Amino acid sequence: MRPIIFLVIAFTSVCAVSLNTFWEENDTKRLSKILESVLETKKDNIASLHYAASGLKLLNVVTSEKLAKVVCEIARRAELTKLETLYHASALAGDLEDCALTNVVGAQKVIEDVLTESKTSGERITQALRSADRLGIKVDKAAFDGALTAAMKDDSPNNLAWVFNAAALLDKAQGAKYFEKVKNLLFQADEVDSRFLLFDGGLMTTSNAVHGIMSLAEQQGKVPAFTEDKLLLFANYLLSRKHVSTEKSAFHLLSALGVLANNHQLVPVVVSLEGSVMINRGQPIVIAVCDVFGLPVTVTDVRVNIIPPGRSSPDLRNLRLQRSNVKPRQFVFGPDKMSDAPGMYIVNVRVETEDKRLIGLTGSTVHLQRSDDIVVEDLKVGLLGKDDVATGANLASVAQFAKLSKVITADHTKRLYVSFSVKSKFTGRLVQPHQAFVLFKHTNGVEVFYTAYVQTGGKYIVDIDLAKSHKDFDGLSGRYTAFLIVGDHTIRVPMKWPFADFILYLPPAPAEVAPKSQIINYNVLPEIKHIFRQSEKRPSTILSDAFTLISLSPLLLLFVLWFRIGLNFGNMPLNLWTLIFHGSLTALFILYFISWLQLNMFETLKYLAVVSALTYLAGNHVLKAIADKRKSKIE
Repeated sequence: MRPIIFLVIAFTSVCAVSLNTFWEENDTKRLSKILESVLETKKDNIASLHYAASGLKLLNVVTSEKLAKVVCEIARRAELTKLETLYHASALAGDLEDCALTNVVGAQKVIEDVLTESKTSGERITQALRSADRLGIKVDKAAFDGALTAAMKDDSPNNLAWVFNAAALLDKAQGAKYFEKVKNLLFQADEVDSRFLLFDGGLMTTSNAVHGIMSLAEQQGKVPAFTEDKLLLFANYLLSRKHVSTEKSAFHLLSALGVLANNHQLVPVVVSLEGSVMINRGQPIVIAVCDVFGLPVTVTDVRVNIIPPGRSSPDLRNLRLQRSNVKPRQFVFGPDKMSDAPGMYIVNVRVETEDKRLIGLTGSTVHLQRSDDIVVEDLKVGLLGKDDVATGANLASVAQFAKLSKVITADHTKRLYVSFSVKSKFTGRLVQPHQAFVLFKHTNGVEVFYTAYVQTGGKYIVDIDLAKSHKDFDGLSGRYTAFLIVGDHTIRVPMKWPFADFILYLPPAPAEVAPKSQIINYNVLPEIKHIFRQSEKRPSTILSDAFTLISLSPLLLLFVLWFRIGLNFGNMPLNLWTLIFHGSLTALFILYFISWLQLNMFETLKYLAVVSALTYLAGNHVLKAIADKRKSKIE
């Protein structure tokens, strides 16, 4: 007898990779409807028909005889002069019942034409080899081996995935060298959140790569060159995409999952909780141990360690699970094996098997939530004075889910008092829920909440001094119904219990005067009318003209004085310096005018320095010329 191989999990580890979901019956029902719809509606697209028919076959769903005949006839009528059409038509003929292609005379030439293409790809070679395999056509595999080697120069994930699919269709000796190149593709995989492993290109490329690698490993009879954890990460990604809705993606996904479930090297195993995470005392806890398609695997024993809430170590070790009589993949144990403490339980799984192929059991963990039913006992309600002590004499008891028969009337000088205890229905122990409060609801719908505080001994109390708390009611008097509300994640059914009615007479709430800065006014504001600045008053025309004449009087005085001393242009020397001098004087007047209009002082001084220097130099030469002329006349 072969020795049993124990796949032992490290119960304290939460980092190990494991699978917790699988392809379920509901997934098959959902996807089969989509694929059947494709067969009915996309009869003009032979590629879609191929993916849909092959997907249904992978799901073990039989296509209706009438629909299968229609699709088969489409494949038979297809023109097989192109490789893509031949590939899809041959796939349809292979996947449908009693369907064979009749016109395949030129198929071999179409297949072998791939070898003459200047730049072929792994996808084209895969289509050619798979078509030849389906149609039983013998091809020169050595030639295809050479073409495939050349195609490997493109080392993109998509092309390499197709290369390995094609290599799996060659002879074993020819496929060996490609098997050694698997690591070149795996180096390009991206890990996401330590949960998924995928290639650039998403589901299509990743599915095709997994199918190609595992098919090539099956051909070679060797374990592929990646760790078990990497294969589990790939499987986790594929299972996370099981809700695909297109025929092409579905076909590639199902092909990859199929090769993961049916090979002789590595078979990922799923350990998953079936049913609700909430523990029901009357129903067993079911754990599924299966492959990615939900089919049972060879398991000799399943044991669990159970860690209760708030603990880091298990209180129940090595509990052996019983195989279910309902489904072979299911293993069960009773909730009575667990403690009664409510909360979240961590269940670590250990699997024993003789199957060396099985991987993915290390670190398998499921979570269970134990909830409890509660009862409220010793609920008492009453009206107290400001300094009264709560006693049985001034409090009335109310049975659970009953309502106090009388209406309690109170004003702002009284205290409302409520006390109660919360216990587990099954154990009778006091519990302390996260939420316990009393709600007062007015007949007009206004609600006021008060938190119940636990006291020593586990009793809850709500003590409302209306002298201080009447502000919480916004001065709203009238009839209120009091509700006791209790809830917690460990309580199966939260409680909302109307236990008493009150009529409260409260002083009106003072009107609040909000600061002007906080008042938001939505009324229409007065229209803003723009008023232009009034023109300044100007002096009268007579005054303005007089000012102008006074301003021009120095110029007039200049002409008068020139006339008096005798203005004589005859002595002016006729040379270049004379022209420069008078031109410079004119420039000075122009500069003065421009500075008055647009230049500032600094800009004016900059230009004035240049013009005045030229004026000075030219004037000096003019005066010298006049002096020389006079001197010559005297002599």
